[in-house]
Formats: sequence, C-alpha cells, structure tokens
Amino acid sequence: MNLILFIVILVCFSWSCKQSETSRFESSVDTLQFDELETQDQKIRFLQSINDSDQNSRKEVSEIATKFGVDSPEHLIAVKEMNARDEINLAKVEWYLDKYDYPDREQFGDSLSIVPALVIHHSNRTGIRRKYYPKLKEVYDDGGLDPNFFSFYLGRIYEMEKGVYFRMPSPYQLEDQIDSLIVALEL
Repeated sequence: MNLILFIVILVCFSWSCKQSETSRFESSVDTLQFDELETQDQKIRFLQSINDSDQNSRKEVSEIATKFGVDSPEHLIAVKEMNARDEINLAKVEWYLDKYDYPDREQFGDSLSIVPALVIHHSNRTGIRRKYYPKLKEVYDDGGLDPNFFSFYLGRIYEMEKGVYFRMPSPYQLEDQIDSLIVALEL
C-alpha cells in the first residue's frame, strides 16, 4: 500500500514540476528574441536546431507512448512539452521567415529547407496553417516542397477544420488531390 501511495505522489509531483516547466515555455514564447544570422552557416545551424528540437520531441513522445501507453500521465506530460516546444519552434520559424524568407532548397538542401513547412504543419492552430498557406503554396509551385508533403499539409488542415479525412475517388493524381483540397478549403 505504501508503495502505491509513494508512486502516486511521485507521479503527481513529477507532473506538477513538468506542468510548471511547460508553463514557463509557453509564457516565454512571446518574449523570445534572436540574434541576427549573418552567415549561411549561422542560418544552417539555426534551422538545424529547430529541426532537432522538433524531431527529438516527437521521438520522445513516441518512446514514452510505447513504454507507458498513450493514456499514461507520462505521455500526457510529454505531449504538453512537445506542444510547448512546437510553439517555441513556430516563433523561431516566423521570425526566420520575416527576416530571411523561405530557405531555398538548393542552398539548404532537402532536410533543412523543409523545416519551416514542417514546423507550421505541426502547429495545432489552423489559423497559423492558413496564414502561411500562400508562402508554402509559392514554395511548392517553385518546386521547393514535395507534392506528397504539400498534400499531407493541406489534408491535415481539412481534417482539423472539418473533422473528417479528405477522400478522393481512386485512381487519382496527387496534383488533383492538391487542387481539390485547395478548392474544398477555399484557399
């Protein structure tokens, strides 16, 4: 009995500590400031750090879900922390896009040029997704975004807003799905 009580107290304490840490993350987003990125190498490191944060938090959530289950307090805490990191990463991406525009695929390669789109895609706010749609559409039209990713991005907006998965009659071309999603979302 004492062991169960100890575990419950430990989990509650751990949860409250993590909760406080997450709240600090969320409240600090509005006050984030970044140094100018004067060189290509600095921009690469900046984008890489965002990508690492984004992917590592998703890996942690997946590992915790596997270990403890998706209904566990540990998983709920990890998801909250991931969402807080997503907000920080989004603030970084918005700042970057305002200062330097979208990273060119030829200069930054596939893995780093997708970082802004990926972070925007991971946002839980459809308003952010819609805000950056024109920029991502422009990048897609210029060949800077993979059609599979762009279709997935649009499909997720549809699913978030409509509550159902967008379905196309088979067979279909990916470009037809993208065009249909743009019409269905009135973009």
